[in-house]
Amino acid sequence: PPITVIEPKVNTAKTVASATGQAGDPVTYTITLTGSQTDAYDATLSDPIPVSIANPTLTSVVATGTEPAIGVSGLATTGNFTITGSTLSSTPFDVPSGGTVTLTITGTLAYTVTPGLVITNTATTLFTSLPGSPGVISTYNPNSTERTGADGVGGALNNYASKGSVIITVINPQAAKTLVTTSVIGTNNDATHAVIGETATYQVVLTIPKGITPNASLVDSLPPGLALFTVDSVVSSSAALTTDIAGGFPAFVTATNTNTTPPGQTLTFNLGNLTNADVSANPIETITIVYRAIVLNVLSNQAGTTLTNSAVFKYNGTALAPVAAPPVTLIKPDVPVTKTVNPSAGQAGDLVTYTVELKNAPGTPDAFNVQLSDPLPTTDIGGLAITGVTGTG
Repeated sequence: PPITVIEPKVNTAKTVASATGQAGDPVTYTITLTGSQTDAYDATLSDPIPVSIANPTLTSVVATGTEPAIGVSGLATTGNFTITGSTLSSTPFDVPSGGTVTLTITGTLAYTVTPGLVITNTATTLFTSLPGSPGVISTYNPNSTERTGADGVGGALNNYASKGSVIITVINPQAAKTLVTTSVIGTNNDATHAVIGETATYQVVLTIPKGITPNASLVDSLPPGLALFTVDSVVSSSAALTTDIAGGFPAFVTATNTNTTPPGQTLTFNLGNLTNADVSANPIETITIVYRAIVLNVLSNQAGTTLTNSAVFKYNGTALAPVAAPPVTLIKPDVPVTKTVNPSAGQAGDLVTYTVELKNAPGTPDAFNVQLSDPLPTTDIGGLAITGVTGTG
């Protein structure tokens, strides 16, 4: 009868407890080797753990299955594995068909990681078809050897090898922008509306993950109808969040007010290299930037115009999606003048009464510094006098 060739197979799978994180977060890797088809011998495992994982530690090794009768290396135990520097390696062990080897490795994300960093970790298993090192088995043929994993995954002949990879991505900073208020709050003029010459207060909050965020900056682009009035404050949420710029976060107030050039519609905050060294369990650290913009007296600004501005946070050449505050809708006072005369017809010597009414139109904001002029016909009407002024509201 024919002889059917069978080959061992060892699958290498690697997982991580959390696929995202920030500096200081715990990392737990699990490597699972699964044997099938027939017994695999003298398996070795190597795993160059990235330096972004600090203090990698092998915490457990669990093997299942029965040691093959002709095996010499034995099932895997903790004693087979060592971590030297950041590299996991092993001495040979056997993986029976249907058996498994499960390793657990723990560590932490190093404080040198930067936002958006993709950390790839790959474990590789090599194994053989026979136990020990039989060499050339028959003197009649030099190919009478065991098959090994010397050619690696995808190799032409000695391809008893498998790999398993997993990725951890360091979380990005976040940015949010809000319209805090406008400077004139009154009848029909709330915090989302503004008249010409009014200021709008904006706030940008940057959430910075633990670790280092290099070359950080915020660029805020104002629309043509707005211009910078002043930067009020730049503050961090705690002393754990720092910048390498001299003078710290307060220095950005003076720098941005000084360096913003006409027409005052591009605000650039060069925040330097940011370090969040918070080691607490809930390390939310933020930078809060508050500034005011003024509504310009330009032709494009008319009642009903909406002014929207957005800001972009950048770090190390990476730009987050723009964040925009709610729009400011422009409004204007409307004070129509009505004038009546009584009587509308008369003769010399008749008393004539003029009534002038100024009334703020419904739904419009308060009007300020109102002035009224009325050039009366003094050659035809004599004895002019103001007999009364009344007001409501």
